[in-house]
Amino acid sequence: MNEQDRKPRQSRRKRVNPADTRVEFIEADIVLEFVSRLRTVGSRLEESLHRSSEENPSFPNGWQVASYDPNLLSSDCKHIRLRKGFKLASYQFMADGNGNGFTLAIPEDRSLPNPQGKILMGWDGPTPVFKIADTDAPDWIHQDVDAFLEGDESALSYFEASLFLRQLRELGALWHGCSWSSHEILAAPREYDPATWKWESPVPSDWRPSVRRVTSKEVEVTFLTYSGLGGQQIVRHVDTYACGYRLAPEETVIATGPGGYVY
Repeated sequence: MNEQDRKPRQSRRKRVNPADTRVEFIEADIVLEFVSRLRTVGSRLEESLHRSSEENPSFPNGWQVASYDPNLLSSDCKHIRLRKGFKLASYQFMADGNGNGFTLAIPEDRSLPNPQGKILMGWDGPTPVFKIADTDAPDWIHQDVDAFLEGDESALSYFEASLFLRQLRELGALWHGCSWSSHEILAAPREYDPATWKWESPVPSDWRPSVRRVTSKEVEVTFLTYSGLGGQQIVRHVDTYACGYRLAPEETVIATGPGGYVY
């Protein structure tokens, strides 16, 4: 990863009001570029893992150090980077074709130890979580990857962080382990049938992602997604960054429609 400061690309962002410089909208073409770039790299890594599991009948279930390199995802970011001296590394959990990956920040001169059955997996709602027994966890393994992110502090850097961290958390997911990959980020009104869709909140007047500087130290990123997984829905995501790029996400389903699908 290049640790040198990088100048952000000029973008066509529009502020909500010339008199209100705290909020900026992210235009649809910028959203498409960010999403395409991150998901293309993520898909390549996941396809490699998927092929390995299909081609190798003895592909092991349980925990292992992931064969893919999550640093390929972070190296493709333009406005954020990992703190100097650290790198990303992942554990992979497999169960009969289903999978979840867990990415960690570790020193550049270290490698993840073999899990050796010492890792536990659980769930926080739809989000998989894992824990290494305290007596077995080296103190240089960090689950809070967002605490090791740095950036140029532009509006685009916080939006990029929101997408990057979600993509990173799903890196290594297979089949029933997938969730975020079902979400389409919206930057323009999505067609829907008013007769069959139910809105829990007012229909958005502007569908573009926005970045609001709440205070000199707090930034709020808001964007909408559509997913049909488990039922059609539109979700509002509000991400708060109050300490650098540490992410505090909040999700609210604002509309539901008929039908949907499952994996």
